[in-house]
Amino acid sequence: MRRKTLLLAMLVLVASTASAVDSFEVDITSENTRLNPSEGETAAFYVNVTNTGDSEGTFETSYSSAASPVWINAKSPINTLAPGESGVTEITVSPDEKAVSNSWGLDIRVVSWDDGEEFQTLESFDVVRDRDLVITNFKGARSSYKPNSHVNVSVDVKNVRVDELPANQYQVVLDVEGDNVTEPIPSLELGESASVGIDLKLENYEAGVYDLEAVVREIQGDVHSTYGSKIEVEPFKDVVKEEESTSKFFGSQRSFKVSNNGNIRAENVTRTFSLPWYASPFVSFSEEPVKEGDQYTWKVEELEPGEEASFTYSVSYWPLAAVAVIIAAILVMLYWSMRKVSIVKSVRRGEDYHNVHLRVKNNTGRTVGKVRVQDFVPGIASLIEKFDSRSPERIQNTEEGTKLTWRLGQVEPGEERIISYRIKPKVQVEGTVSIPNAEVFYQVDGKNREATSNPTSTAFPEQ
Repeated sequence: MRRKTLLLAMLVLVASTASAVDSFEVDITSENTRLNPSEGETAAFYVNVTNTGDSEGTFETSYSSAASPVWINAKSPINTLAPGESGVTEITVSPDEKAVSNSWGLDIRVVSWDDGEEFQTLESFDVVRDRDLVITNFKGARSSYKPNSHVNVSVDVKNVRVDELPANQYQVVLDVEGDNVTEPIPSLELGESASVGIDLKLENYEAGVYDLEAVVREIQGDVHSTYGSKIEVEPFKDVVKEEESTSKFFGSQRSFKVSNNGNIRAENVTRTFSLPWYASPFVSFSEEPVKEGDQYTWKVEELEPGEEASFTYSVSYWPLAAVAVIIAAILVMLYWSMRKVSIVKSVRRGEDYHNVHLRVKNNTGRTVGKVRVQDFVPGIASLIEKFDSRSPERIQNTEEGTKLTWRLGQVEPGEERIISYRIKPKVQVEGTVSIPNAEVFYQVDGKNREATSNPTSTAFPEQ
């Protein structure tokens, strides 16, 4: 487009004396006035000012527009020109990715500093989008994540082309190496934005760097905008060792299993166990271990993420049956000679909490009184104050944890009392956690007695 305007010299009569004021000519040329911000296109307006007066003059070119001021820039807006000399001011327009499809006016004004005369004209440029939506911001992504954690981000999208964007026709897709989740985009007017929250769990990812991509697309159609970055899944070592013992008629079997639940290779995983001296000649192994004295060591050289290995040994006690019977008889006699009130503690892991059971039994053969049970919840767990059986008489919170007290009163010979309560882990602990022993205090034949429960442990996994 080319426009040429000539401001002719004007005569002003002052006190019947005529004088000529400065005059100038303006020639405006424009290029590429239809712009697609996705292509990084730029429009240019060249304002050529020629001094047509008979003396040197200074001319200033300025502009105004309803478009964003950050899009527009002027180069050499002030020119001092000799008679007949020309100067050019270049005005460029570069819409950013957030620009909405629209026709924009550009008001150009040239003013002579010497006599105040001015020239003004209205040019225009068009922003033409080839897509309906663009991603204007991507927030919340970190550079690194732990295995099985969540990538929780917010994707800002803007309607840059259509008058009204219908709801549930477009979606945001968050993708990591083909593993993705989607969230719908609400209805948007032209120029309106929305922030879409989206969450992706990094399940079963090995340690390494992965491509993270946010995509805005029609649910049944084209991609409109993308954003990409890199994230790192941190190395995490988690070797779980399990064992299971099975009793057989005059024998037993014991199985060991190790599992690599981490995301890096585990090397030189060992499991050491011992056998009674009398059982060694009667043991058989699924895989021969290394023996040093009475210690046996089973070793796995390498275990990839997700892999597991197992090992079993069996002992047949048929040749030792007579010895076992004699030992059992001796143990029975010792048991009856050492009868007392016993307390057995067990912890059973549930889905969201752990059940703790205390079993108190009077084995003395006599009535016992003033029976009091005490237990302790360590500080790494919290007590769920909802009791299936008897509620504690006293709950005392300390810096180390929570102390529980029950008073059972009198317990008859052979009578058994069961107490249960629930705890919930506060933190994740690798491996197993030793749980404090419970205690029972009682009085028999006027004498104060006490007993301690068996040691127990459990696992506090991530909740």
